[in-house]
Formats: sequence, structure tokens, C-alpha cells
Amino acid sequence: MLGKLLKYELKAMGRIMLPLYGAILAASVVLAFSMRMTMTARMQSLLEKLAILSSILLVVTVAASIVVMVILTLQRFYKNLLGNEGYLMFTLPVTTADNILSKLISAMVWVLLGIATGVGAGLLMIIITSSLPELMRELESVWKLLLTDQNQALVIREMILFGIMLICGILATICKVYAAMAIGHQWSDHRLGGAVLAYIGIGFVEILLSRIPGVKLLFETKFLYSSSSFGAFAFGIIICLLQAAFYAVITWLLLDRRLNLE
Repeated sequence: MLGKLLKYELKAMGRIMLPLYGAILAASVVLAFSMRMTMTARMQSLLEKLAILSSILLVVTVAASIVVMVILTLQRFYKNLLGNEGYLMFTLPVTTADNILSKLISAMVWVLLGIATGVGAGLLMIIITSSLPELMRELESVWKLLLTDQNQALVIREMILFGIMLICGILATICKVYAAMAIGHQWSDHRLGGAVLAYIGIGFVEILLSRIPGVKLLFETKFLYSSSSFGAFAFGIIICLLQAAFYAVITWLLLDRRLNLE
């Protein structure tokens, strides 16, 4: 049943997010072609204006995608599970965990697709604005550098670890937002305000915990990004996963044991 819920969630968010992601890629292509043509064409003034308009369109589209992604993540959870639609969702033959996981997985999928879209837009701009021989020479030099330089391999490894930690951090953040909304829903009135206060309170507790000497040392920037920071990245990944699990359990307990849709 989780698969059916997830399919529905992905489609519901995809109707809005896919056109936005497509607009980002289209704007990046238009910007890249206008930049390349400006370098060689005679009508530089017109093409420069086109490049400026394309860059503005790209920035606006990226900003709109981020804002819409955040709003949809909050709205889909709140309206479907804590709002009037919750009467229907919790009468379906599915568990509370399935309802939560469908929202969480869908949000993560579209966030990761958004990141991939941003990376793809950047790569498209590089490919279009660079000539093929130059691009091949750069790729060849980077490839040789990665094969011969151990330090470069270390950087690549830590970039991968940082990417994993970033994904885990996004997961923990979404779970924290869900937990804050579930806590705020325990209020009889002003539940949205309660959710905001709960989120602030959770953040305040996290700050207090981060002030513990041992934890503070592990999160020092110098240590985190040092050449021997494998343990620090691993620690960060574990902490994010523990946070996500903790907030997910809180959300499940409140929705499964103390849900009040009135």
C-alpha cells in the first residue's frame, strides 16, 4: 500500500515541480546559447540583453522552485494528514507509518531531483558555452589528475561524503518540520503558530546540545574540513540519521496515538 500512496504523492507534486524543473533547464540553455553567440556575433547589444533577460529568468525560476518545493512539502503533509483530508487518509487500510513515509519519500525525491536539475543546468551551460576541443582537453586533464594525484582522490572522497551528509541533513530537516507540525497540532487553537513555536523550540534545544564540549569539538569547521575529516563526516551522517529517526518517531507517536482532527 505504501507504493500506491507514494505513486499518488509523486504525481501530485510532479504536476507542479516538473514544469518548474523543465523551465530551469530551458532557461539555462537559452542563457548559454545567448552567451556563446555574444562572443562571436555582430549583434552583441541585442544578444547581451537576451543574456541578461535569460539570467534573470533563470534566477527567478530557481528561486520559485525552491519556494514552491518548501510550500508543497509543508502543505502536502499538513493538509493530507492534519487537515480535513486526514479523515480520509486515516480511514484507508494503511498504517500511520506508511502515510508519513509516503510524504517523506516523495519530498526527498523531488528535492534530490531539484538538486540534480541544478547540476544538470550548470553542466549544460558549460557544454554549450565551451568548444568541444576545449571541453575534451579539460576533461582529459581532470581525469589524469584524478588518476595520478592521491590528494585529489581524497578530495573526491570527501566531496562524496559531504554529499551524503547533505542528503541526510535534508532528510533530518524534513523530519524535524513534520515533528514540529505534529507537536503544534496538539494545541486546541492556533495550531500553525504552535508548529512554528515547536520548530523554534526544537532548534533551541539542538543549539544547547551542540554546546556540549565534545559535540562542539567534532563540529568545529577546521576539524570538519581537514584532510583527515573522514570520521567527522561519518559522525555528521550518523547524527543526521539519528535526528531523522528521532523526529520521525515523534511524528509517528503523535499521529498514531494523539491525533485530533477536530
